[in-house]
Amino acid sequence: MVSSIQFFFLKKFYQIDTAAPVSENRLSLDKIFTDSFPKKVAGKFVVDFGCGHGGDTETMARWGAKLALGLEIRDELVQNNRKRIQLDNCSFETTLPTDLTSKADMVISIDAFEHFDHPAEMLKIMFNCLHSGGEAYISFGPTWYHPYGGHAFSVFPWAHLIFTEKALVRWRNQYYHDGATHFHEVAGGLNKLSIASFERLFKNSGFVIEDLYCKPIKGWRWLQLILGRELSTSMVLVRLKKP
Repeated sequence: MVSSIQFFFLKKFYQIDTAAPVSENRLSLDKIFTDSFPKKVAGKFVVDFGCGHGGDTETMARWGAKLALGLEIRDELVQNNRKRIQLDNCSFETTLPTDLTSKADMVISIDAFEHFDHPAEMLKIMFNCLHSGGEAYISFGPTWYHPYGGHAFSVFPWAHLIFTEKALVRWRNQYYHDGATHFHEVAGGLNKLSIASFERLFKNSGFVIEDLYCKPIKGWRWLQLILGRELSTSMVLVRLKKP
């Protein structure tokens, strides 16, 4: 009953513009991490997890990476990237070639961890990519308890926590017909993990946590003091090291 009432409310007052372009408004790698990040990449073998259209992978290649390898499960994107980006030190694959296991100096993952179905398994793959002493640079957000942590489901702040999953997915399915019945089944997926849950995953991954920074919404540190990091963090930045 509750889900049905919520669905009819969403149906009446909110619509999805399926023709609207996907926003590409995102900070560059050197702004996400540090201004010195290009120097860290130069001369290194770097793996970009979930490289998408390959922009970050190409950037790292142009920064002087020994090899910038973009991994992306969507084969059509891999093929497009190969045709569009033709640099000797840049390549794209759907999986890590076996001859490159345990050889990477660095791995990066941008805006992906809140979407992975199995983030612990992804950390294991990242761990196996790196040689001893290699580092993983991870950035993701907004996380689940952020006002817009439901991404497209957050039609207003914290809507994804106020409305039931059933109502929200039913509302979405008026516009998309992929058969999704849960948040993790939609394109991109949402694993609903909190910052604390991610922190436990990192601690149990075999990595050493070198840095973990919860960037406050609009830089408002006072908001974190009032609401706590779960409700007021816009982005999580993590640097991990393989012993």
